[in-house]
Amino acid sequence: MRVRDRREFSGLYGQVEWNPAQRWHLQIGARLNRTTEQRGVRMVDDAAAIRREESDRKTVVRGSGSAGLVWTVWQKDRDAIRLYASYSDTYKPAVADFGVGAGGEMLAPETAAGAEIGMKGRLA
Repeated sequence: MRVRDRREFSGLYGQVEWNPAQRWHLQIGARLNRTTEQRGVRMVDDAAAIRREESDRKTVVRGSGSAGLVWTVWQKDRDAIRLYASYSDTYKPAVADFGVGAGGEMLAPETAAGAEIGMKGRLA
């Protein structure tokens, strides 16, 4: 069996941080992902005179990003208490499946979304 896998990855990323007031901090990031994968599998069994070829090509363009907001509730010198909230949406291209019995099909990309809220503090 011969497996050929060619991948191309590219992306654009931008991030903005803004402090609209002394106690507020906002951070936003966005990414445009582009992946192209071309995969071919060639199986040859001379004893059984079996020859089989499979190929697949996939291009995915997908956005991802994150946003976070921090509010400083209290601060004195270096000590502070802050409330925060964040959201993220991620994308990771598929990995190649070279396992036993792997065919010409490509695996699905990994995606996730998550949100978080909480409180941080730094006290002497």
